[in-house]
Amino acid sequence: MARIATICTFVVLVLVAGDLGAQADASLYPMFRDETPLELRISAPFRALGGDDADERPEYDAVLEHIQADGDIVALDIEIRIRGRSRLDNCDYPPLSLQFPGDAIAGTVFEGQNRLKLVTLCKRSDIYRDYLTQEFQIYRMFNEFTDRSFRVRWASVEYVYTDTRRPRSRIEPAFLIEEDWEVAERLGMEIFETETIERETLDAEHTVLMALLQFLVGNTDWAVTEGPPGELCCHNGKVIRDADQPLIVLPYDFDNAGLINTEYAFPNEILPIRSVTQRLYRGFCAMNGQIDAAIAQIDQRRQRLIELLDDEAVSARSRRRALDYLNESFEVIDDPEERQEQIYEKCRP
Repeated sequence: MARIATICTFVVLVLVAGDLGAQADASLYPMFRDETPLELRISAPFRALGGDDADERPEYDAVLEHIQADGDIVALDIEIRIRGRSRLDNCDYPPLSLQFPGDAIAGTVFEGQNRLKLVTLCKRSDIYRDYLTQEFQIYRMFNEFTDRSFRVRWASVEYVYTDTRRPRSRIEPAFLIEEDWEVAERLGMEIFETETIERETLDAEHTVLMALLQFLVGNTDWAVTEGPPGELCCHNGKVIRDADQPLIVLPYDFDNAGLINTEYAFPNEILPIRSVTQRLYRGFCAMNGQIDAAIAQIDQRRQRLIELLDDEAVSARSRRRALDYLNESFEVIDDPEERQEQIYEKCRP
């Protein structure tokens, strides 16, 4: 397990710097209460996991090992399966879902967890390591503005193949994402499951802030009123609520963001853009009255957003391109004419 620390140590030391820990303290369970990067080892039949029946998402038995703060190694019997859509088609190593046993996790960093999403390194190359880190940074950007967002935790993972003749393993960076039920619980809210949502039932302040943050990073791969055909609302969003209060949509999956500009990202064909690097505001016209207040919030934290992206964990080229992209977004919201043209007039009726 000590080998794990040799990968991405320099990445996570930079990522955990700053004042984000104040928000993490509000988490109910150990996993997202602490931002110290995790060292994990997962032993599983990874060749079978990515085999011909991967589309059916079968579950496989696995062993998850974790080095605790006191140096002891905890070994847990878990189940894993592949998850995701676009990444399943485009990645050598698609994201995983980790299913935890009940009683065995008491007293560990996984206490209170049921199932966790593990965002893995899509392909083993430097540019894909940049992609992974920058998506992690976008989650943190959302955390800067609202606790109504998914917490994430960085990890270095050793993957041990149990279905090969010769011993085989690889060590790669990854990050874990908080589950929607945990977000709801720490906020004193509840999960709300529905196929469609009426715009009028959405929390306007939260929805506009989310739409503007998506605009800043150039992400159009989301929806807040419906999900894909036959699935619950929403596309790349989970819905929570507080009794009869307006609905909150928690966004996730930012790998299609223009700020990252992954090799496999492309906009939905129904949108009037031809590249993910083209910004498109997808907020609702009926909520335009909330835009100025949301921009004021962004102005207060824009230096923090720059600091999150200006991270030596990312290659100089990718870091420079992401910072340029963010600054161009700031130029739009700073210029009254550009703001009118690209935000107010691009809203959805």
